[in-house]
Amino acid sequence: PRLLNLKQLLETYISHQKDVLLRVTNFELEKIKARIHILEGLLIALEDIDNVIALIKGSESAAAAKISLMAKYHLSEIQAKAILDMKLSKLAKLEKIEIEDEKKDLIAKSEELSQIIKNPVPKLTEIFTDMKKKYGDARRTTITQIAPETKEEKEIEFVEPEKCVVV
Repeated sequence: PRLLNLKQLLETYISHQKDVLLRVTNFELEKIKARIHILEGLLIALEDIDNVIALIKGSESAAAAKISLMAKYHLSEIQAKAILDMKLSKLAKLEKIEIEDEKKDLIAKSEELSQIIKNPVPKLTEIFTDMKKKYGDARRTTITQIAPETKEEKEIEFVEPEKCVVV
């Protein structure tokens, strides 16, 4: 614990909010990249679905099918596992369109998150503006300048500074 003045407190809070924003954005970006990677593998499999089904059907085990998919289509282990876990209902043409649409949406979202990582100031401004709208209100007290009476002014002029102890 340490003592901070108002400026230091605000700077520390803003720095913390920036750090939180960057960590959350990086986390979401990594999740999106992983999902795009899987979707690319699914699209590769859907392009040549008949051969993929024959390859899986001809394999002795799921592990062998995964290795065969990885070798033939140059897929990663995650992509091959996603293909093996895919339900047969996903083979329809509409599913391919949905996968492509999801991939486009995720790419757009990842570009947006990349922009936030490059320049977090606009997003931080938006966050603080929302916070101001939610919690901000008008000042409840009024500050007035009270002028001392002329009698008090004269008394203050004649007070001499002296050492004293307050108990």
